[in-house]
Amino acid sequence: MNSEDFKHLEQVIINFKEEVKAEFRHQIGIQSEHFQHNLDIVVEGHEVLRKEIRDTREELCEKINLVDFKVGVLNQKIDAVAIDLAAHRRDTEAHPALYKVKEGN
Repeated sequence: MNSEDFKHLEQVIINFKEEVKAEFRHQIGIQSEHFQHNLDIVVEGHEVLRKEIRDTREELCEKINLVDFKVGVLNQKIDAVAIDLAAHRRDTEAHPALYKVKEGN
């Protein structure tokens, strides 16, 4: 081998090295794009879950408010029945000759 052959061999090795670098950069680019795509999917999934959680929380708050309202209405009705019952008992006890109050059995 002479000096010209060594230069040619050196150039072949340099070209091969550059091709390997270019292919490596290309493959890294592909992997980077693939990773970014998967990351975008994960982020999108988190956004969907956050929206579902937010919507569920709003629905639950509405249902709790409705239950609170219904309990309030029932309390008023129970209070009204208790007042009527107390008035009826007082009236019954005020007229022992007409009504007999019997406690227990």
